[in-house]
Amino acid sequence: MFAGATRPTKYLKLVRALRYLTLEEAVGLPVRVRSESSVVTDVVGALDSVLPRGLRALREPAVGLPTVVKYALLDLEFEFPSGGAMRLRRLSRQELAELGLLGRSGTGPSEDADTCIGQLLEEIATERPLLKVILDMVEDGRAPRRRVLPAVFQVRDCCVTNAPSIWLAKHFYL
Repeated sequence: MFAGATRPTKYLKLVRALRYLTLEEAVGLPVRVRSESSVVTDVVGALDSVLPRGLRALREPAVGLPTVVKYALLDLEFEFPSGGAMRLRRLSRQELAELGLLGRSGTGPSEDADTCIGQLLEEIATERPLLKVILDMVEDGRAPRRRVLPAVFQVRDCCVTNAPSIWLAKHFYL
């Protein structure tokens, strides 16, 4: 995607500007979602004790019932007041690798990162810190399970970041 010295320069800029913190306390928590219209209330309410203060909804998340039906998951974003995620530390090499951003050599971008460096840099430039939550529907043992709400979900991952597309390589489901 990037020619010559431009690619390493953009990758270094990304590594320096990217902020990310996994909220380990949230991972594995169960969340009961009553309806599409109650997603924000249900998720924020269930995670309230582990979420940073000052959380406000970015928008009513476009859950899209087909996403729940087809993939049995919810992928949500919430916005913090400006500057909230900027106080986070930089990522370690191990964290960059876990996110799919560090190649096997350990010194440059992975193939996945190489294709989205520009997009991630544009997102970071907007200075829009986010809380991201991805939840998987919990099967209840009834067969066949209809993938509709209400349903119980389990938090697969939860983080604070300044890059909305950060999970492209880690949680690819499209």
